[in-house]
Amino acid sequence: DKGLPQLDNKTYQLKTPSIPPQLSAVIQNVGFDIDIDEFSENVKELYPEIVNLVRLKNRTQRDLKLVKAEFNSVTARNAVLQAKDMTVNYMRFQVVEYLALARV
Repeated sequence: DKGLPQLDNKTYQLKTPSIPPQLSAVIQNVGFDIDIDEFSENVKELYPEIVNLVRLKNRTQRDLKLVKAEFNSVTARNAVLQAKDMTVNYMRFQVVEYLALARV
């Protein structure tokens, strides 16, 4: 990998920064029968500003019907939140603001 930075003849890989919660939204009622990888591809085609989609889990690590969408643009996130829903594969999903859990 010639594109990676080197220091003292050692190759280092750059880590991309994590997306802050302010750039996230939650897609509600995404059924368990929906393949999350295929759903992710379809959503990213419709909304190229979405960087990542993650199915949320509860405390016991069981999947929820909630999917967190991480955006790279505040304006795109706000536009989706203002629309209050998104249509993917002829199905309409409600979109709400993502509120990160407070760490105590």
